[in-house]
Amino acid sequence: MVTYGGMSREPVTIPTSSFIFKDITLKGFWMTRWSNDNTCSEARKQMLDDLMCFMHDGRLKAPNHKLVSIRDFRDALANTMNPQGFAGCKYIFDMRLEEQSC
Repeated sequence: MVTYGGMSREPVTIPTSSFIFKDITLKGFWMTRWSNDNTCSEARKQMLDDLMCFMHDGRLKAPNHKLVSIRDFRDALANTMNPQGFAGCKYIFDMRLEEQSC
């Protein structure tokens, strides 16, 4: 079993029978430490290549997201601070320079 993020802060639970009869193994993994230890490693390059292939093949999909101009950052931040604490999508700030018309 692999879990990543832990944003709910809820414990991961697994039935005892799964450990015994399905030979399940759990192991902790901290991406930040691995990333710091593998900044320029071949393993990191291979991981990124694999992820790109998974995305290309449709086996890995991006979450719901919305590209927001950096000029509209206040609106995006306000949407993330709603009372329910859930915006329904990830906001990605677009920091590219916008072309100006003369």
